[in-house]
Formats: sequence, C-alpha cells, structure tokens
Amino acid sequence: MKRTIQTLAMLMAITLALVWIVGCAEEEEVILAAFTGAVPPDGSEIAANQEITLNFDNPAFNVTVNGTPATGSGKAWRWKGDLPEGPQTLSIAWENEDASETGSGTVSYTVKAADTTPPAIASSSPKDGDKDQDPEKLNADGMEIKFSEPVKKVSVDVTIEGEPLKWTVELSDDKITAKVVMLKGGELPYESEVVLIVNAEDEAGNKLEDAEITFTTAAKEE
Repeated sequence: MKRTIQTLAMLMAITLALVWIVGCAEEEEVILAAFTGAVPPDGSEIAANQEITLNFDNPAFNVTVNGTPATGSGKAWRWKGDLPEGPQTLSIAWENEDASETGSGTVSYTVKAADTTPPAIASSSPKDGDKDQDPEKLNADGMEIKFSEPVKKVSVDVTIEGEPLKWTVELSDDKITAKVVMLKGGELPYESEVVLIVNAEDEAGNKLEDAEITFTTAAKEE
C-alpha cells in the first residue's frame, strides 16, 4: 500500500512537471525592440522635408516621431516631417507587440531648407547621343548612370523600339551611381538604337521621371 502511494505521488509530480514545461514552452516571450540607429545617421544635415528611416534590432510596433506616426513594420520604419531649420532633436517612441512595454530614443540633425529640386542625371556611360557603341562590351560590363544627389529609388528600362530588355539596376552604397546590368536573355543587338528610360526619387521625395538616354550600337564587323 505504501509503495502504491509513493508510486502515485511520483507519477503526479512527473505529470505536473510536464504540464509546467509544456506551458512554458508555449508561452512566447514578448520582446521590446531596441533602437539601433537612423538613416541618415545621427548628426547629419538633412532637408526639412527629408524622409528618415528608423532601424530596430527586433520588430517594433506603433512607432512615433515627435508624437506623429511613422510608417512601416518590423525592424524598419520611415518618417517624414516638415521640420524647422536649425539643430533639431527628434523624439522616437515605440511599443512591444502587446503594448505592455514602451521604448524611447532620440536622433539629432541639423535641418536645412526643404529640398524641392528633383535629382538629375549628372553623367552616364554611354552618354546621351553616343554612336556606334560595342554591344558585346556593354553586355559584359554594363552601363552606368550618376545622379546629381543621392537617390533612394531608381529604375532603368533598357528598350529597343519601345520593347524592354532584361536588365537590372544596382545602386552604389553612396546612392549616387546606378549600375545597369544585363540579365540572361537581355543582350543588346548590333546596329540598334537603345533608349534608357530613367526614373529616380531623392530622399525628400522629389522625382526624376522618364528621363531618356539614347545611343546606338555599332554594326557587326564582317
């Protein structure tokens, strides 16, 4: 009888331990994200209407800047205001997923007048109006476009007679140079007029729309 009671007590203890372990495993920890920095970084000079990106080490929720909502989700959020000129410190606030904890941080900038000038094409290779370009070299090496200022978005359509070819764009770390690179099946042909249609947007949201760079490829040597 005594042994039976001991056995039952042991089984109950094991059962309770298993229930506790399973319960703990099912309970997910709600983490409050930490603010890791902004783009442009703290201490930069920005335009009054420039958009900034806020980065976190874990997903953040209900992010605000100076009391106004930021847009985004997860680890990256964006905010754009109309800031007065001069030194400005922005107050950032956020919550964890169940709003049980809040975090706060700051980022400081020197604010200059609002930027209303769209980016422009400063240079390109090939240049607009170039003739007899070697298509094999362009297919292998790609093309390059430099802008007058950093851009956050850029697209380049490589077209022949209005039809787009398979090329893609890689933006440099300083966001000023766009490398236009051929994808498989996108080869430029000989003796053709090529039109690059360029769209870009700067950090203040000003847009360069449908700018064209036109050049011709050489005839194939016999």
